[in-house]
Amino acid sequence: MSESTVRIGLVLPDVMGTYGDGGNALVLRQRARMRGMEAEIVEITLDDDVPDSMDVYTLGGAEDFAQRLATRHLTEHPGMQRAAAAGRPVLAICAAIQVLGHWYETAAGEKVDGIGLFDLTTSPGPARSIGELVTEPLLAGLTQPLSGFENHRGITTLGTDAQPLAKVRH
Repeated sequence: MSESTVRIGLVLPDVMGTYGDGGNALVLRQRARMRGMEAEIVEITLDDDVPDSMDVYTLGGAEDFAQRLATRHLTEHPGMQRAAAAGRPVLAICAAIQVLGHWYETAAGEKVDGIGLFDLTTSPGPARSIGELVTEPLLAGLTQPLSGFENHRGITTLGTDAQPLAKVRH
């Protein structure tokens, strides 16, 4: 590993990887390599302290119990939060968005505290949203449509300190 190696922190894949979300880290690593950069994935599990030394962090989806484990671990080991405060990006997919927000509401109506890294809250919507989507980027520097797959029931509300990545077009 050289000094210029991009270190991708795959955070809590043992509890926040229900839907194969480790693939997001694999894609980031491959895209870096395609651009001539060395890149490595560092798995950070419940057995590990969360370091603040990664260049980018990614977290995935999980069920309610696993979200609570992740919230507790990230609260006790705030390395990712320190790195984000220093400007390092965090890619949060699925339930990770809920864990990183102020709070989320379960399907049973219980409000569960998140870690407050993102200025947002999530509540259950009336129906599950499932399918492919195409978005128009809203962040400076992004010019091409972003595509993906959604499978969720949560409705996330952004606070005043948050901005959306993109607007859904289809």
